[in-house]
Amino acid sequence: MKKFALVLSLLLTIITSKGFSLLPIVSVPELPKNLRNFVTDERKYFELLVDYYVRAKLLEAQLDTSGLVPLLGYDAIVNQDLQELKRFANLSKELYNKVLGLPEERRITNLRKQVDKLLWENRMLKIENDSLRVESEFKALVDLKDSLIRSLSMKLIDCEYNNDFELYSQLERTKYQSLMSFGVSAVQMFYDNLNLTSYLAPSFDLSLRLLSIDNGSAYLNFETSYIYLTNLVKFPEIENQVQFKYKDDIWNFNVSIAFNLSKILNANSFYWQLGIGSGYMLAFSKEQVPFGFQNDYKGYSIVIYTILGGFSKRVPIGIVIGGKLFKYLDELRYNSLSLGKPFVPGFYLGLKFNILNSF
Repeated sequence: MKKFALVLSLLLTIITSKGFSLLPIVSVPELPKNLRNFVTDERKYFELLVDYYVRAKLLEAQLDTSGLVPLLGYDAIVNQDLQELKRFANLSKELYNKVLGLPEERRITNLRKQVDKLLWENRMLKIENDSLRVESEFKALVDLKDSLIRSLSMKLIDCEYNNDFELYSQLERTKYQSLMSFGVSAVQMFYDNLNLTSYLAPSFDLSLRLLSIDNGSAYLNFETSYIYLTNLVKFPEIENQVQFKYKDDIWNFNVSIAFNLSKILNANSFYWQLGIGSGYMLAFSKEQVPFGFQNDYKGYSIVIYTILGGFSKRVPIGIVIGGKLFKYLDELRYNSLSLGKPFVPGFYLGLKFNILNSF
């Protein structure tokens, strides 16, 4: 008889491994008011006890854990103890509430985790089940077990058909938070000097998430960016006002905190992030003539930005809009033209591409 209890427990664990869902896959009904009537009817007592046991195993599987539901032994069926029945009913309700308390992302990632294990163990179970059939002392229990298997199979098939569409729709709506992203943008710098004209500059950046705060409501990020800037310079002492071209390579390294506004606002149809950060910048300036003027600078930076759009499975792209402010610690000079140690603001617009997502 103990062999049957082990087989039944293993069977329920395997079959219910497919029963993950966004919501608790089964409800937990209240115990019947005429509970004592089940003590006198062995079959009714067995069916009610196994029903609560199956519900508990389904909910345990959805929690992606094990060991919460004790094995259903043969003695529990034979003794027809009301306390044993109440214990499994209360345990089912407790597990139901734990599933409701899971974060939405956790429910999704738990969905298909044990499929390979299911296929292998189900084949092993069939072999052991066939061997049970030849033992006459287990025949009645095996027949009852087969009836239970058919009932469970139909329930699981219904669960799959009813929940798959909702699951895949939810997966499409779910926003995948970026662990690493790459950005391409155009930057316009604004120098407070009429003798200097700045072109629209290409910029490239790489962002890495360092820390998630408050279950994804905010993130701590590290970002490095490069700006290839072209400046045209006029020197007041030159009468014909010829413009000379200079190239600036600006490297910026900053740490920012980004607020996931779409999560804070509970918005599923779009992704919206707002961030602010500060860091350190290095710049290298060179006149575009052989053996021309060149110099290097350092300073501090402040950046504020917002990202709107994708970062879903199908649309891993977002639009980024932001501003940067550079404070030079060295004198910014182009030959005889000196700008001092200025504050230089900039505005940028571009695209953000996810390289690596989290679920």
